[in-house]
Amino acid sequence: MIEDETALENFLIKIDEFIKAKLEKDKGHGYNHCKRVYNLCKYIGKLEEADMFILLPAALLHDVARDEEDGKTSHAELSANTADNFLRKIGYPEDKIRNIVSAIRRHSFRLGLDQNSLEARILSDADKLDAIGAIGVYRAFITACHKNESVGDVMQHFHDKLSKLKFHTKCAKKIAKERKKLIKKFFIHLEEEIKGEK
Repeated sequence: MIEDETALENFLIKIDEFIKAKLEKDKGHGYNHCKRVYNLCKYIGKLEEADMFILLPAALLHDVARDEEDGKTSHAELSANTADNFLRKIGYPEDKIRNIVSAIRRHSFRLGLDQNSLEARILSDADKLDAIGAIGVYRAFITACHKNESVGDVMQHFHDKLSKLKFHTKCAKKIAKERKKLIKKFFIHLEEEIKGEK
């Protein structure tokens, strides 16, 4: 059992070094994304009184194996397995690993799994929050460039998926409301500029 926050901080340093090495290339879901999700989890987790010994490692590791996704196994499952192995290797407390792995496995919007713990709900919220707002627009265009997609494809993605994201926690809902306002305004301006109206 982790006895104090100093022990947690020491584990988080090791986890951070691990994900930084694994996620060198940031294509929208790399190291910087994981750190932003971590910061959101830290903020929301304090307000929601989450177990930070579960939430914070899950936040850092939630996309650790995203680059290994092969179309057969989801990145959430691959990341959960990688996290399980790594946490055991560094001696993370067994009683926390199962819940960390479960939160990672269940965070993905695409899989449609229920987030069955407070920590899983916060991780899911934080991951989705990083897909909207100013940073969401930035990430969407990075991803579009890598996929050779058009501005219209990005606009459609926001309309079809990102504008409809649902959130669990009160704090995330409040943040999402502001971020959704920003992206709506941005895409209205973008469309007007494309039409030559601005």
